[in-house]
Amino acid sequence: MTSDGHASCSNDTSEVEIALDHAWQWFALHAAQRMQLLNYFLLSAGFITAGYGATLNSSRPHVAGAVAAGGCILAVLFWRLDVRTRELIRVAERPLEDLEEKISRASGISGLDMVVLMKTPANRVSSYTSIIRALAAVAFILFAFGAAYGFSR
Repeated sequence: MTSDGHASCSNDTSEVEIALDHAWQWFALHAAQRMQLLNYFLLSAGFITAGYGATLNSSRPHVAGAVAAGGCILAVLFWRLDVRTRELIRVAERPLEDLEEKISRASGISGLDMVVLMKTPANRVSSYTSIIRALAAVAFILFAFGAAYGFSR
């Protein structure tokens, strides 16, 4: 026990293990949230599209326009939530980067700098961020056209 009342770690290795576990848990939680957010967005967009089609087929174009406008709002909210979730993921990247460097030096294994490698994808277009932004933008545009069509009829 230290003088400030906290339990002390027995050695540097256990401190690194605790730090690694904490940073990894943070990263894993928010990375999983990001994928869940994407799944919920796709499911919600599918329901909104079905609702749009059903109301348009039942000769209620203004209701269809309102449903599509709701889809636009959904796309914007999804994009904003993804931006925030990405920020939360980045919080863990810095300590993970430092810990990977420390573990790499201690073990003599090169190539453990996975966070650094992850930050620069081989093809920028294939990054999660690029794909999710494009998905949100396309959904917004399609829902906006659907709203315009519904309100114009």
